[in-house]
Amino acid sequence: MKHAIALGLCVAVMAGCGDDGSGATSGTEAPVITRVSWQPVGACEMSVPSDMMVTVTATDADTAAAMLSYSGNVSSCASLTGAVTTVRCPQRAQYTGRATVRDPDGNEDSVTFSFGPCQTGSTDF
Repeated sequence: MKHAIALGLCVAVMAGCGDDGSGATSGTEAPVITRVSWQPVGACEMSVPSDMMVTVTATDADTAAAMLSYSGNVSSCASLTGAVTTVRCPQRAQYTGRATVRDPDGNEDSVTFSFGPCQTGSTDF
């Protein structure tokens, strides 16, 4: 499943994930990314490189949250390496990001998003 959205914001990645509470650790259902949010870490100024935190929120009906893995990237910034990632962005232009969540069985969901310099925001999918 792929989604795309354009916004004006700068990013780092973080994710809060959940499961159905059944205690299942894997299965055939794919994870679903429900939100990507971002915010500056500390002060942020146009054209001055600074850190952004990106949060990826996902659920999986048949896999425990701790079993999900996160990856992706934000153009001109850095790779996303977890549910919450801090990336350094130049703060000069619109950036495009892609986040992927995968369960141990290889089921996955990916979303594409974009944002501008120094902005705080989120996108629901």
